[in-house]
Amino acid sequence: MVFQFLWSLFVALVDVYAMTAHCSIQCLYFTKVLALGDWVTSFMTLSAACASAGITTFLDNNFNQCATNHCGKYEGAIAMAMLCWMVVSLSFYHSFWFMTMRFIHLTKSISFKLWIKWSK
Repeated sequence: MVFQFLWSLFVALVDVYAMTAHCSIQCLYFTKVLALGDWVTSFMTLSAACASAGITTFLDNNFNQCATNHCGKYEGAIAMAMLCWMVVSLSFYHSFWFMTMRFIHLTKSISFKLWIKWSK
């Protein structure tokens, strides 16, 4: 979750810089980095939440030690981790969709320019 926090802080700082400098961050390179970072943090968050859920279930079912290990708090943390995973997954989907649309737009404009050049 520390990596998720650092990634979110990095993206927030880039957004604040873009707003204060009045520059656009819609270049294809940055959207690739954003999609890749969101994809990595999404899978890391999902794996951490699933591992925590597995340990909690293991303690509850096999040892009946949930009363001494505060499983209720762990289950709440797991629910929040799953919620975080869903939000990060939506962010990945949005950045991936934006990256593909940007790539399609660039390739169409390049192919259109080449078509005009070759048709003359």
